[in-house]
Amino acid sequence: MSDKTSCSSRGTSRVSVVLWFVVGVLCLGEFVRVELILSEYRTRLDKIEEKTDGKDVEPCDVKTKKIKASRSIDSPKIIHDSRQRTRRLTVSSPSNDTNFQTVRKELLQTMGVEVNKAFSKACGAKKNRCPPGPPGPPGRPGRKGSTGKRGQPGRRGKRGPQGPMGRPGRSGKQGMMGPTGLKGDKGERGDPGPRGVAGRDGRPGQSISSPEVQVSPPLLIVNESDTAVLHCGWSGNPTPVIGWRRVGGLLDKTRSVLDAGLAGVARSHNLEIRNVSSNDSGVYECKGSNILGQANQTATLLVNYLPRISLSFGPIYVEEGSNVTLPKCHATGHPTPTITWVKVLGMLPAARTVINGSRLILYSVEKQDTGIYVCQASNFLGLSIGKMQLIVVTLPKFTATPPPTVFVADGESLRLDCVVTADPPARISWSKDNQQLSSDDRTRVHVNGSLTITRLKTADSGTYVCQAVSAGVFTATTHTKVVAAPKDLKFTRRTTSDYVIIKGIPSMSSVTFCFWLKTTVGDTVISYAVPGNDNELLFLTPRTFDLFIGGSSWRTDVAANDDRWHHMCTTWSNNAGQVLVYKDGTVAARRTNFMTGQVIRGGGTLIIGQEQDSVGGSFDTGQCYIGDLTGLNIWNRVLEPNEISTMSRDCGAGEGNVLSWGDVISSKIQGQVQLVKSSTCIKQH
Repeated sequence: MSDKTSCSSRGTSRVSVVLWFVVGVLCLGEFVRVELILSEYRTRLDKIEEKTDGKDVEPCDVKTKKIKASRSIDSPKIIHDSRQRTRRLTVSSPSNDTNFQTVRKELLQTMGVEVNKAFSKACGAKKNRCPPGPPGPPGRPGRKGSTGKRGQPGRRGKRGPQGPMGRPGRSGKQGMMGPTGLKGDKGERGDPGPRGVAGRDGRPGQSISSPEVQVSPPLLIVNESDTAVLHCGWSGNPTPVIGWRRVGGLLDKTRSVLDAGLAGVARSHNLEIRNVSSNDSGVYECKGSNILGQANQTATLLVNYLPRISLSFGPIYVEEGSNVTLPKCHATGHPTPTITWVKVLGMLPAARTVINGSRLILYSVEKQDTGIYVCQASNFLGLSIGKMQLIVVTLPKFTATPPPTVFVADGESLRLDCVVTADPPARISWSKDNQQLSSDDRTRVHVNGSLTITRLKTADSGTYVCQAVSAGVFTATTHTKVVAAPKDLKFTRRTTSDYVIIKGIPSMSSVTFCFWLKTTVGDTVISYAVPGNDNELLFLTPRTFDLFIGGSSWRTDVAANDDRWHHMCTTWSNNAGQVLVYKDGTVAARRTNFMTGQVIRGGGTLIIGQEQDSVGGSFDTGQCYIGDLTGLNIWNRVLEPNEISTMSRDCGAGEGNVLSWGDVISSKIQGQVQLVKSSTCIKQH
């Protein structure tokens, strides 16, 4: 097998060598033919150059025709070395050089096309690539390129050895002098010198005296913004030290100048206060002192200034027909200003007006007394004014008020009208049980003062107050007691078809359920059943109330079947199993350790008026409720005794967080249970 493979490979290599040999011979022959054609073109080119050198130049059109005739030869054209042709082509005339360059350019183009055709014919016929020729001579070096981007700096080299020490530099400038050294020790006392020559007798000296000062003028009066000057003359030996001060205050150094005296007047010291104001009025003292004592004298400075008024604008509100004393008009100034009162856009009622100094008193004010009053203070420097406003108010008066007591059925709408007249107009607001009311989805306070409440609940019962406020200070109120009367459920037949069904009761570890009832027969009030236990929570009164929780029962011995309204409440917690039964707000029965740890399961069915022997059914006509019922509420907590006592005084009080009476009457009512809109429980209580 290996011998056959080697034989086949040898045959293939021989065929390849033969093919390459044939291709090489064809290419060599084509090159020879091209060289012959080039030789012919060289001869023609030489003839053209000779004619050009002898200035025997043909016209351009003749040359063009000859060149076109030469292109008919079916052979490639090769370019001779450009430097040799350049040496031969030397034309003396510019026109001859132009014609020659044109012919030369056309010849070169034609030769290039023919050479390409020859190579394509020789080498392309076999679809093989011709072998490359020998490399040409190296070209001239090109121009130097532009400098490239600077490269990143190299790593820092190692530190070289230390060089020799240089020459010393020039001396620097002298530095700053250092601090003074410590004082040396005191030297020894020298010998006393010779006594000097006696001097002449001196002149008699001046007598010494204690200082005296005199201030002028003792009273200086200047106008505001002027300059005040006080003079202080002095005497004394030694010369006393003179100074000025303000008695009971400080000198303003920014405006006070102390100088050595008036020009030409010796022994004086002056105080000059520039741009004086009312605050500069006071007593100033000049004081002189030397070793023998001191002396002082004072002068008074009074500054005349324009009156200034302090008066609150108000406004002041006063009831029509009453007396009013306007605020005091505080006016200051020097000289003391004169105070007067006037009314803007009107006259003061002389018969009802008294001006007492800076106060204005008005008696039995009327609506026309409303306005702006002006206090005027004046002295010889000018006039100043202050303003205040007086508003005479007509007290708010109700023209329409709601009745003292309103009974409204639970779920109905309530409207309370409160209309008032006042000047200025009154602002009306409503409150319930001392809590301000604001508009919401059920309650709205209208612009005209009316109050509307939609979908009334028992919790809306209370005392409503309409308050009218005029001028922000005068008020009028009216009170209305609103009783949201719950609707009654009236069970009148002994049948199994009259009842109310409710679902969605949650699990509870504590419970409080309360209701109002009026009956003579009684029996089952509420029955709550869950799968597996039809007596999860049961409260019925065949003769006395019986309580069932988790299937266990307890007879309370509490009765309420006297055909009167009674409030019944029962609380239970599984912590200690304590049960309390309230009747009309008072504990009527109690028990402990009843179903301790038990949880009333959720998800069952609550029936009002029938006793379930299965979840949602199996009623017995002998156990149905007959009578009136209202205000049934259930909580998942134990209510406090005071909460139960409060509910026992109002048939509409209380709202359970598990089940409310509103939920009951809006639930599915079966049979002929009657829904009474105005509860008789409210009327009885």
